[in-house]
Amino acid sequence: MSRCPVRVFGIVVAVAWSAFVNQPLSADDAPAGLIEVGHKEKDACSKKNVVTVFGKLKDGVPVKAGESRYIEMEAMTTEIRWRCGDSDEKSEYKPAFNWVRCQRSADTGRIEWTFYVKK
Repeated sequence: MSRCPVRVFGIVVAVAWSAFVNQPLSADDAPAGLIEVGHKEKDACSKKNVVTVFGKLKDGVPVKAGESRYIEMEAMTTEIRWRCGDSDEKSEYKPAFNWVRCQRSADTGRIEWTFYVKK
């Protein structure tokens, strides 16, 4: 009977770790080892809409006006797939990158992209 709590503990830790690993990273949680390869302030999305950025997390990472998130791409790419509310969008940037930071203005919802490579 003394081993039962250990197994339950192990399951709880595994579930908690899985939930932690699959969370998008906020601006305060920048991954180590990112090298900035570019910056773009072009895209707009009304501040009332949520921007969803698609990368390694298949359901996408939501970014509200006033927020900033780091998103890992599935692989090296030159394209970001994203959604403004219900509208599917895409943006291109060269050189290739495998991480992107989506930062949104609190007052207008303007999108500022920063592109990174992590080796």
